[in-house]
Amino acid sequence: MSHDASIIVCDDEIDLAHEIGEFFQGHDWRVLVCGTAEAARKALLAGFAPQCLLTDLRLNEASGADLISFARQLPPYLRPRIFALITGHAADPEVASLGADLIFFKPADPFDILSDLERLTREPGTTSELPPA
Repeated sequence: MSHDASIIVCDDEIDLAHEIGEFFQGHDWRVLVCGTAEAARKALLAGFAPQCLLTDLRLNEASGADLISFARQLPPYLRPRIFALITGHAADPEVASLGADLIFFKPADPFDILSDLERLTREPGTTSELPPA
């Protein structure tokens, strides 16, 4: 990647989160792996403002939708530009109303995730720049 790409990967399946993180690191992304929504919230509030937030829908202690909602309400200098959700629950009615820019269904191909995120990081503006819904 020719730009400074960065991502938070949040998934309570920590081995999977690390695998995704290592994949992105291998493609020159700056990566922070979090096993809980709380860890991701703390990182965002501490000033790690990644271009992308990739979160699982169902985390042990929270919902990925709640994490996206929290992040959307941050000031623009702390807010990720792109919100992506990964889930194994395609039939979950919550999926349609999450406010994610991208939704991937497990098992997701990491090359597809990378391709979609790289495309969006190159585009000027995203829906994430709109006020929170």
